[in-house]
Amino acid sequence: MRLRFIAKDPESPDGDSSTVWVDEENSDLVIQGLKADDGTEEECRRTGRIPEHEGVFRVPARMVRALREACDVAERGADRRTAEGHGTDGRSPGDA
Repeated sequence: MRLRFIAKDPESPDGDSSTVWVDEENSDLVIQGLKADDGTEEECRRTGRIPEHEGVFRVPARMVRALREACDVAERGADRRTAEGHGTDGRSPGDA
């Protein structure tokens, strides 16, 4: 897996979060943010359960531009792989 760094929250007090990357193999977005509080998670559960292997995170609104950039990068990567005959997971059809 190769992650392409997109941006880090310039206003993070300690410089450690929030951060956005794009996985260059399958164009998945990888997002680091603050873990959501219990109230936020409860609100999210109103639309469905949160599987044990997943989490809910908050990313500050000031990171929207970085998220848009990450989406653009991911979309270009997915389009490129499709044009090359690869699936969205980065593998050629028929690969195991």
